[in-house]
Formats: sequence, C-alpha cells, structure tokens
Amino acid sequence: MATEANGKERMCFICDRKPRVPGDVACRSCLQEHRKCYECGENDRNFPFKLCSSCYAAHTAQASGRGIVAVPAVQPPLRSGAGLIRINGDQQTYKEVSEHFVKEWVKMTTEFPNPPQPEAIFAVQNTKLVEAFHHYGAKLRKESSAESANSDLFFHGTALKCDLKNTNEYCFDRDCGICGISQNGFDASRIGENIPRFKRFGHGIYLAPNSSKCHDYTQGVPEYGTRAQLLCLVACGAQYELLHDSTSLQQPPSQYHSVYGKSGGSLNYDEIVVYDVGAVLPQYVVLYKHNGVHKIAS
Repeated sequence: MATEANGKERMCFICDRKPRVPGDVACRSCLQEHRKCYECGENDRNFPFKLCSSCYAAHTAQASGRGIVAVPAVQPPLRSGAGLIRINGDQQTYKEVSEHFVKEWVKMTTEFPNPPQPEAIFAVQNTKLVEAFHHYGAKLRKESSAESANSDLFFHGTALKCDLKNTNEYCFDRDCGICGISQNGFDASRIGENIPRFKRFGHGIYLAPNSSKCHDYTQGVPEYGTRAQLLCLVACGAQYELLHDSTSLQQPPSQYHSVYGKSGGSLNYDEIVVYDVGAVLPQYVVLYKHNGVHKIAS
C-alpha cells in the first residue's frame, strides 16, 4: 500500500479516487485502462511515462529536426536525446498535469486568491536522465523492500530566465534553472544558489507535493511575465520523517534514502529532500503567469 508521510493512502494520479499501486503513481484500474502508448495506441507504455519505448526513442531522435532543441552555432551541442516537447492543450497529458498543478495549489493569498492556470506545459525528453533514474531505481530495489522502493511526483521551483513560452526551446543562460535542469539534471555543486541562506534539511535537492509551496522558490523575468515549475518523478525509497530542522544533514540516516519534512513542526507544508541527483527525473515544465521575483528567492 502506497501511503503519504501522515499514514494516509496516496490516491491515484490519474483518477484521484483509488489508492495507488505500491511503487507507481496510479491505481490498478488506471494502470490497466491507460496501459497503451498515448502515441501509437498499440504497445504498452513505460509507466509512468506516456509513451512506449519505440515512440519515445522516435521522439528524441526527431527532436532536433522539429526545431525543439535548436542550438545556436556558438553554443556547445546538447547532450544526446535531450529536448522539450510542447503539449497541446487538448491532449490528455496536458489535462492531467494541469489539474494536478491546480489541485496542489493549496495556499491561497491576496496575491493568488485562486490557483493560477498553466499557460504552457512541456514534456522533458532526456534519455540520459531517464537512464540515470532507472539506474538509481535499480539500486534502490536491491537495497529496499518492494514497499519502500517507491516513487512519487513532486514539484520543484527554480528560476526561469528565458521566454520559453514563445521560443519553445532551451536557453543557455547559466542562471535559468528550468532549462539547465531539464537539459542536464540537477547539479549537486549548485545546490542552494537560488536560495543560499537556508537549507532546512542540509545539502540536498528540495521538492514538495504542493505547487503553491514551490512557487515561493521561483523567479521570473518581468518582461516575459511567466514563472515555471518542474514536475518531477522522485525515487523516494525509505523516507526518514522529520518535524524539525536538521541543517547539518549531508545524506539521509543509515537505511534511509530521503528525508520527508512533515508539516506541524518547523514546516507549514510538507517537503521532501533527496541527496543523490539520480533520484530525480524532471518530467514536465509547467509555465504560469506571474511577474517579478518572489521575496524568498530574491
């Protein structure tokens, strides 16, 4: 049984009605109903990915030909198989990701009396990051029971320094966290650059189930008028739960793979921290309308 840190069953990402199958993000019914590739409709898809292996490989091989990862001549080439695919608003994937983003916007303020609606969603296609994630997952399965070798979806807020909504391609600004992470994954040497003042659970990669919490860590360029978050698949493994700060951590305690900060102590909202870059696979970029730089990330 897949459970949240508070002991409640995690609900299916697709239907939000039935409990998830351990190790996946959907219930057994949805796994059966949506098992076919969203592209060809014939082969079984590699859940939680929407495509089968053949269609995924075709997308990554054709990405540069469609101009999705067009690279200026003065820039170094992208890693093999890295690209962004813009999802059409009428596609089921767009609906699922958009609804999840809005549902997880739980903190209402005078700034946002209602959750913002996504203005664009991109699928992150990166074969190297997929391989690294699968390698890390295989290691977890060897070290853990089937129950603890689980994965789940979390948001990550970071800086957006380009006009991705209109260019539909990566930029090469070193400070654009959205493009940098999507291309190359998380960089342990750059942890804390966006929010250098405080690491509640030490030197790790911070994500959260709530999009509204991750908004606090986003940055945007006023002239473009958008912010962005990454929706990531996280190999959580065995989670060590904490209610209060432990800033000296460099890794989880022995026998654990991540730290789960629960609300009710130092935190107002839950968050998860992993200490291995292979534990996080960026899957989607969600863009929404908002100007300026948030006070926490300034």
